[in-house]
Amino acid sequence: RAISQIADAETAMRINDLERTDQMIIATDDSLALAYARTPDALRDPIAQLRRDAGVLREDLYLRPEGIDARLARLRQTLLALIAERR
Repeated sequence: RAISQIADAETAMRINDLERTDQMIIATDDSLALAYARTPDALRDPIAQLRRDAGVLREDLYLRPEGIDARLARLRQTLLALIAERR
């Protein structure tokens, strides 16, 4: 779910819809929180880091929006890599 939400945030950012982008980052953090609760201890640190990264994105969204789309793409790629690594 988080991957889809990040992709939605990227799309919203491309059309400069900061409010929708913010909502999707919040939704992503909520999904990551659920994953964190259901994940074995060994994988919790990477998920916690993803949540911190999402939080920093939110903080920067209205203050420094330039480059947020690229940072969202990196967050999505990191999450995809974590999932691939687990399989």
